[in-house]
Amino acid sequence: MPKIEMLCLANSRKPGGRCVAGLTKDGSWIRPVTATANGALSPRMCRLDVGRPIQPLDVVRLKVERHDPRPHQPENWIVADQPWKLRREAKLSEVTRFLDRTLTSEPNLFGTTTRKVAWAQIQANGPNSSLALVKAVRPRFSRSSLKPSQSRARFEYRGFTYDLPVTFDFDLPPEGEPDHRSAANWY
Repeated sequence: MPKIEMLCLANSRKPGGRCVAGLTKDGSWIRPVTATANGALSPRMCRLDVGRPIQPLDVVRLKVERHDPRPHQPENWIVADQPWKLRREAKLSEVTRFLDRTLTSEPNLFGTTTRKVAWAQIQANGPNSSLALVKAVRPRFSRSSLKPSQSRARFEYRGFTYDLPVTFDFDLPPEGEPDHRSAANWY
């Protein structure tokens, strides 16, 4: 079974479990998945050998069984049911240059400025990637007006405004308070 080392950039919620993704040393994306229909990872599968869940900026080594590209997610790899090994906890200052080199160069994200790509577009063109790294300059975080339990991020990127759901865990201001503008840039 091949081993892959990745810098974790996402551990987010998805129906049925978690979605983890990261970059390998050469800047390629990897998304460890299960062989299930939606590929969701169980929380147990996302625990490291040191006993805690994987977090962004963890450098981990994991065993994969095989590449499992899907029409909408070409980066998928079926992960072996073995603990992921924490190699080190990177600091943002250590990986900023690497991240800046791997920022997407697309004029807009996946050919759209909305939160969804049409399935017909995926079937017709097949994406080169379903993952992209951008640097959001001082994004605004808020609660969805339609679904207060959902957090959202609003940011400008290459002249377009994006208002996307946030699927990772973080604390928002209490309900009823205005949105929060970050003092920092976010990858």
